[in-house]
Amino acid sequence: MVKREAIQPESLCKIHYMRGRSQMFLGNYAEAITDFNPLVDLLEVVYPDDDQSESCRNFLQLAESHYMLKQWDLCVDTAYKAIRCYIDSNWGWDDDLIKVKLQYADALYAIKLKGEARENINNILESYPDNEEALKRKKEWKKGLFSF
Repeated sequence: MVKREAIQPESLCKIHYMRGRSQMFLGNYAEAITDFNPLVDLLEVVYPDDDQSESCRNFLQLAESHYMLKQWDLCVDTAYKAIRCYIDSNWGWDDDLIKVKLQYADALYAIKLKGEARENINNILESYPDNEEALKRKKEWKKGLFSF
């Protein structure tokens, strides 16, 4: 048996990530979080430079896991970190960003930050005016005659 201390940080990252993804696939989101959480610090050791792609992927998985467990405050925190990775890295929009922005908006709405949630939906619709999920939320979250 190999002692944990003998395992290289890169290998630990792979182990935690693959185990976390497997747990997500099985619907075991709490167990997935248990594997993804140590990656936050590990990835900073393994990739100390400005390459945030692995950290971003980890935050995407954490946000989704918290979202599925309705852990709204934690979802807001990790989704925001994933979104910041995209902004800081100057990456373009993709399906993962849209998904995490929708999760972020839902979590904000769930913790009664409805104005911020609507603002995020509007942000999605500025770039993707036909996004069905964002349009659905916009319609459901209307308030009053002159909303949104």
